[in-house]
Amino acid sequence: MGFRSFIFPLAVSLFCSLLVFFLFRIFPPSIEAPGPHPVGDAWALITLPMEEDETLVLGRLEGAGLEALSLSSQTILLDDYGTLVELPLDLYLGRLNAGDPRDTGYAQRLESFFQNDEGRSLYVPLEDPSQRGLLDFQRRVEHLLEGIPYGLNFLSLVLAHPLDPAWEPFLFPLLLALSLGAGLCISRSRGSSVFSLPLLFSFYPLGLGALVLGALCSCILELLRLPAEELIQENRFMSLAERLRPFRLNALLALLIFLVCLVYPIIFQLPLVPVWGGLFFFLLVQAAVFLHQTQRLSSLSRRPFVPVIMVPQEERTFFLFPQVIPFMGAALVVLALPLFSRDLIPGPGTPVLDSSTIIGEAEYRAHGEHQISFSYRPLGNGDSSEYRTYFLGEDGLIAGSHPSSPRSDLPPFPLETLMAFLLEYKEQSIGEEPFQGGPFFDPVPWMGFLIILGTGIFDLLRPVLGGPGKGILHIKGIPW
Repeated sequence: MGFRSFIFPLAVSLFCSLLVFFLFRIFPPSIEAPGPHPVGDAWALITLPMEEDETLVLGRLEGAGLEALSLSSQTILLDDYGTLVELPLDLYLGRLNAGDPRDTGYAQRLESFFQNDEGRSLYVPLEDPSQRGLLDFQRRVEHLLEGIPYGLNFLSLVLAHPLDPAWEPFLFPLLLALSLGAGLCISRSRGSSVFSLPLLFSFYPLGLGALVLGALCSCILELLRLPAEELIQENRFMSLAERLRPFRLNALLALLIFLVCLVYPIIFQLPLVPVWGGLFFFLLVQAAVFLHQTQRLSSLSRRPFVPVIMVPQEERTFFLFPQVIPFMGAALVVLALPLFSRDLIPGPGTPVLDSSTIIGEAEYRAHGEHQISFSYRPLGNGDSSEYRTYFLGEDGLIAGSHPSSPRSDLPPFPLETLMAFLLEYKEQSIGEEPFQGGPFFDPVPWMGFLIILGTGIFDLLRPVLGGPGKGILHIKGIPW
């Protein structure tokens, strides 16, 4: 049957669709794009009653691979009379008596941060601040802490994805399929457009980007519809240049829209290999469809009648706005979802933070340097700059001393990431930072919607064949 059979373009379309599908498996997109969120931009705050065993909760979380920062997990530096040791908080307090000169008050600062009137606080860093990540974390905590009363809040510097994970795996494929199906019903060349549906549907891993690319490619098909028909048909009364002259605007807009398709994944940080590969395969499928239609027409024993226009008439060369209506509707659904899914994010997400309890690195270093230098200070001379090492005699008493220098190998501040996050979070919560908006004001979906709408606005050019005057193509009555 060769090129004349519809199986040829269908096979090419299915084969290219499978290739694009596997490319997306190799180079998966990040729907929470642009880019991954660094660890430390979101934390889970678990609150326990004072009577609950904190070590039991820590053991369950650590057994599930969740590292929590809590009072029990903190170690404090202590000078053990010449030996610097790190002790858990309870052991640290047990080593000190009232009035011990080694006590700097740092342990009490830790207690006031991790314990308050509401209970004990545990902070767990989140790798995925999207709503899927938040809900997955909530389910894991519910399973791990079953039977233990607790409270859960989320602190985040980034916007959560507005979709419910129960919908997300199916929402975009469903919207894309409905948009492509509606676009096929509206299309004025269903016979050739149907072969592009499998390939355009293979873009579904892009989420909203699949709707944008689907709308743009549908517009390209509409722009090339009449020029392709003119190339396929045989017309002995006009040269090829004369026949294609009315469609110069179609070709220009098709090229412009295709360039937008190429630039779109760069701007929105989508995987370039599957997107550009899919666009190349889109052109390959259209070439296969054109070859199929050309061979099929040449095999007919009777050629279709080609009328010669004797009386000027008007005929538009493309209809873009009807093509983008289904995709605009699907994009509006995506934009409206945050209005109905804000309550799906677990926890209030904005607990009140007491900035006076936040511990700075300077406090940690002051405590650590005090412990490092404590055994090198001369007795009775306060904070003298002279450091000495004391040694014991045979009777177990101090027998003498000699000059020495304190060690300076202070470990890094263990709460540095958490405290830096809380300071930035506190600034945003009191309104010192400019308003960034909620998920409904996320600019990425809105920009995708505007791209689709802007493509349909090209219909305002009103390109027509024939019409008044001597020109073949008229835009709003002006020869072009």
